[in-house]
Amino acid sequence: MAKYIIYRGRAWACTDHAYKEIQKILLSIYGPKEVS
Repeated sequence: MAKYIIYRGRAWACTDHAYKEIQKILLSIYGPKEVS
């Protein structure tokens, strides 16, 4: 099942596993204001 990361107003589709990894990376770089 795909999930979506909202990043700077765009939705990025990814798998569950990738979602967790990408979210962790983006949060560490940009913080919670940029990523949801």
